[in-house]
Amino acid sequence: MMLYLCSHSNVNLFDWLNESSLVAQPFMLKKISSTQLDLSAFAKKEAISINYYKYLAIDLSTVVNDRETFKLAIQSIHIMNPKIKFLYVDIGNKTNTLQEVLKTFGDVPIITENPEEDMSRFKTQVTAGVQYTQQFLDTEKESRDNTKIFPSTTKGINEAFQKSEIKKDYLFKNQKVMVAVINAYPRAGATTLSINMAAYLKSIGATVSWVELNGELGHLEHIVNSTHGFTAVTENRFEREDVVYLKGEIPEEVNFVINDMSRVIQDESSEGALEFTKNCNVAILCGTSKPYEL
Repeated sequence: MMLYLCSHSNVNLFDWLNESSLVAQPFMLKKISSTQLDLSAFAKKEAISINYYKYLAIDLSTVVNDRETFKLAIQSIHIMNPKIKFLYVDIGNKTNTLQEVLKTFGDVPIITENPEEDMSRFKTQVTAGVQYTQQFLDTEKESRDNTKIFPSTTKGINEAFQKSEIKKDYLFKNQKVMVAVINAYPRAGATTLSINMAAYLKSIGATVSWVELNGELGHLEHIVNSTHGFTAVTENRFEREDVVYLKGEIPEEVNFVINDMSRVIQDESSEGALEFTKNCNVAILCGTSKPYEL
């Protein structure tokens, strides 16, 4: 999952990743676009809350901070989110000053190829950046020493860093919480959303099953055949990274059952679908044409 802080003109640069075989799928992308990105303000307000993203992509063309403020903001975000991979976008090498700052952090990936001139080279550069093994230089001491930019947040940054090293233990008291994920219209993204929801719940310690209840669309079969890591248990039961995937079968003894209902409401392909949804603990209506932006 990637968070992309971008300019309005570059907002669609990474849309193709959602369907690309060059990166692991499903790939979800959330975009926050602006004409002026104050990375210092973002670090103060949002850095602690983005730790569930795998990637943070920053469009340098919209950054308004000076060298020192930009550097400290990057340091602060990294300290609070040491596992996030950073990618930077500078199409056409127009922000050399900020690139010089980034060089002090090591060999970080900077996307400079213009997709309008050579899409193949652009995609190759993006893919290399996504697969890049981050070796962020240790700048924690410097960020602690420099207090003139974030005078009120140094203590919070250090505390957040310590907390990020401690695995959170969640207590799930309820069994078999039923979640229905439904499309507002075909291909709105219920399957993508439901699978990523199941993976996230498992990552925080819950036991989860994902159930295909979407008529005869056959999404599970396509997913199993096109995605690595699935193990077949029975004809209609598969496992991947400790999440159980089922076809039309409600499991027992799990914390959450994520039901992918996709088009059953619109197509009326499942009798009693509305009644089933009504009886679920949580119902989610997916109504976006770009589900990877959720």
